[in-house]
Parts: sequence; C-alpha cells; structure tokens
Amino acid sequence: MRSFVQIEPRYRELLGRLSMTCADDFLRLQGTILGGHPDRHVMQITLGSDGSAPRAFLKREHRVRWKHRLENYVGGFGWTSKSVREARTLLELARMNIGCPEVMAFGESRGRAFVLLREADGFDDLRVVLQTLKSGRERRRLARALGRDLALIHASEFEHGDLFSKHLLVAPGNEDWRFCLLDWQRSHRRGAPSWQARRRDLAALDATLDESLASERERLAFIGAYLGDAPVAYAPGSPSASLFIESIRNSSQRLQRQRRVREMRRPPSNRGLQNLIWLDGEALCVTREFLNELGGVVPEWLREIARATASDGVQTLEVSLGNGRRGVCVRRRQRRPLKWLFAWAARRSFPAPEFEKVSLWFRQQRLAIRAPRVLAVGHHSPKPWLTYSFLLSERVGLEDSTHPTVQGVAA
Repeated sequence: MRSFVQIEPRYRELLGRLSMTCADDFLRLQGTILGGHPDRHVMQITLGSDGSAPRAFLKREHRVRWKHRLENYVGGFGWTSKSVREARTLLELARMNIGCPEVMAFGESRGRAFVLLREADGFDDLRVVLQTLKSGRERRRLARALGRDLALIHASEFEHGDLFSKHLLVAPGNEDWRFCLLDWQRSHRRGAPSWQARRRDLAALDATLDESLASERERLAFIGAYLGDAPVAYAPGSPSASLFIESIRNSSQRLQRQRRVREMRRPPSNRGLQNLIWLDGEALCVTREFLNELGGVVPEWLREIARATASDGVQTLEVSLGNGRRGVCVRRRQRRPLKWLFAWAARRSFPAPEFEKVSLWFRQQRLAIRAPRVLAVGHHSPKPWLTYSFLLSERVGLEDSTHPTVQGVAA
C-alpha cells in the first residue's frame, strides 16, 4: 500500500513545527470523536498546546475499502480514498471561491487515509441559525442568499450528493449571508448537473428542514432565488419551474420516510451529548465528561480493564466509582474468523458489539430517550480474528447486583 501526505503550503511551517511531516503523524492524532461510521469518523483536535494554532477537524478512514476506490476511479478521481477525493474537491472549490472547509493536509498510509480541515470560524449550523433568527425579513434574505449560492455551485458544474441541512454552515457577512458546505466526499463534477441531480440536492435540503425552521414563504423565496440564477429549463427534457418545484416536494416527502432523515430535521441539541476521546486508539476511549471527573488523568484500574483479556464469552463486573456511585463493566472475548475473512476481502472494518451499543446509546440521548451513561469503551485485537472489548457505563437505580465488584476509584 502506498503512503503519502500532501500539506498545503500555507500550513507547512506550522505543521512542521508540530513534527507532523508524514501520514502516520496525522493518523496518530488524538481528539474528541464527533461522529462517523464503522470505517471512518470525524474528530475535533487541538493543534499544539499554546492555543496559537487554528482549531481543526480530522476526518480519518480506518480502512479504505476497495469499493470506494473503485467508485472514485469510475468517477474520475483515480484509484484513491474518500479522504483524498474530498480534499481534492475542496481545493478545487476553494479556487472557485465556493464556501467550503479549508484543507490543511491529506494523505494515505497502509490502507488508511485522512484529511485535516481547518475549523470555519464564525459559522454555525443552519438549523441553529434558523431557530434563533426571528425577523421574517432577515429569514427571507437568508433564504434568497442560499438559493443564489446553491445556483452558483450547480452552475459551476458541481453536485453535492449529501446536501442535508446539517452539512450547511451559515455566517452573517458585511452585506449578505455567507455559507460553508461540509462533506463533499460523494460530490461529482461532470458537466452541468442534470435537473434530476439538482432535484436530488434541493430535495435533500428541503427534507431535512423541519416546518418549524422554514415556512412555506421562506422555502418559496429560496427556490425563487435559485431558479432566478439557474433556470432549470435550459435543456430539452427539463421540466417547467412549477413541475420542477413539485418534483422537489415529492422527492422530499419520500426522503422523510427514512428514520435518519427525520432525525436530521431536528435542530442539534446538547441534551445528553457525550463524545469519546481516544486515549490509546480504539483500545481505550473515554467520554470527555468522565475524563474531567477523573481530573484529566486515567487511573491504573481503568487501564487494567482496557488491557484485560476475558475468557470466551461475556463477563460482567460491577465497578465502584466512589461517592456511592457504581458502574457496570461488560468484557467480551470473541473469535470471529469468518467475519474477519469477509471484512478483509471487502476491505472494511467491523466494530466490536460494545461500540455499536455506544453508538445506539448516544443516539438515544440526543433524542432525549433515557439511556445508560457511557464512561469508557475500547477493544484490541492481538490477532485479526480475535477481539477483546469492554464497555464501562454508570449504573442507574437501586437494583441489586450479583456481579463481582472491582474497586476502582473515579472521584
């Protein structure tokens, strides 16, 4: 597997001072996991310790799948990863003055890949802005500005592919609103987008904006500005403006049948928000809240839990957290040769059951559904088909327990 890194000229001196010169240096960075998928995630990181470096986000692929390399090759991006594809797209967008994250570096190493992006200062989630913006006149001005901006993107021959509201950041400008679009790893640039591609992008945005965030009048102001700057009826076979709007609404309604789309319609909330911090790769991940309770220092008893090798099957222990609090630790040892063989052939990773459970609990908490409070999770594989994993959560309630107790002290 090839290994390379490309650092943008503006950041070579800064990253050089931080001894970040090869791809592995970037892939080893630690930070707070904000979200992701089994084969990749997004992590918020702090560069340097004196606060002078810009804040950044690291999008890291744990394993680059052959399927994605093939898709990128067919799409004209070469035999490369999603990270590299997105980085090259963002650099091209920046040259055309289209609002997008600024690339600091990107690269690949031994089947893994990354792109390091500078945090967009002064921008906020579109749904948050709409929730707090009370002036109807200003809301319509924002809608028209967004319509013109998306028309410009399509006129520049780009289609986004994942134009959900959560991928749109907004900031007030001197005379108008400014926009920054995230997640370009599935975008295309292959001539002027067809009206079907335009419809897909606009329907995804419409479907992920709740009625409480955008009124019918504001949606019409948006589409009117879009059509005014990028008329769809420019080619034979394109529908009239009224039919185009109707097709967007129909596509939007179909998308809203999907659970993930309905979840994106809600404004983001900090209710029950928990994020993981990688302290030893995936072998030991601790929630930021719990790490603060530990005084920023991981105790030896927690490291012993992470290093432990349980017998075959599942073992449940009770952990004393101090101050009368109790935790439940589930340890697992799994031999999965067939699943590992399938994952190896497909060039994809498969998470331990504990990570899947953590993902579910975090989602429940964001939706204000009661779920156990996660403290720490991790897994390590001494052999590819053999996995040791654990999940430490805080016990809630006064129910009796028959599990053996480990005397850890967290507070």
